[in-house]
Amino acid sequence: TLAVALAPGDCRVLSGKTRELQGPPSFPYIPGGDCCGVVVQTQEDEKYFKPGDVVAARFTVAPRDAMAEYARISATVCEKVDTSKISPEEAAALASASAAVCLSDYVKPNERILVLGASGGVGSHFVQLARERGASYICGVSSSPVRRRN
Repeated sequence: TLAVALAPGDCRVLSGKTRELQGPPSFPYIPGGDCCGVVVQTQEDEKYFKPGDVVAARFTVAPRDAMAEYARISATVCEKVDTSKISPEEAAALASASAAVCLSDYVKPNERILVLGASGGVGSHFVQLARERGASYICGVSSSPVRRRN
C-alpha cells in the first residue's frame, strides 16, 4: 500500500465509539479502505490488471485492511493510476471524493441543500464543494455512538 485515505468512520472505529455497523469485526483490526497501491498478484483469469500496476481502490464492506503491508482488494473496485499525473495520496483520496464531485455537479448558486451524514468522507467533501458553488446547506450529523432503531 502506497497511501491510505482514512475516513471519519475509521477514527470512530479506532476510538471504540462505533460498534454496530463500523465496529471492528475482530482483533487485530487493521483500518483503512480507500487506498492506492501496487498490484503484487492477481487471480489467474484477471485480464486488466497485472503485477506492477499502480491502482486506486475504494473500500468495500470487508475486508478493509488497507493500512496493512498487503491488502486483498477486489478488482471491481480498482482503477489504474498514472503516477506521472497524480500522486498516490491524491489517488487514495479520490475514492470518496469522486462521489461528492459527481453530486456537486447538480448544485446551483443560492440553492439550499440538506446533507445527511455530513461528517463522513463523502458528506464532508460534498459540503465543501456545495459551499464553493455558492449553495447554502444544512448538515445532518450524529454524535451518538449507538444507532437507534424504532
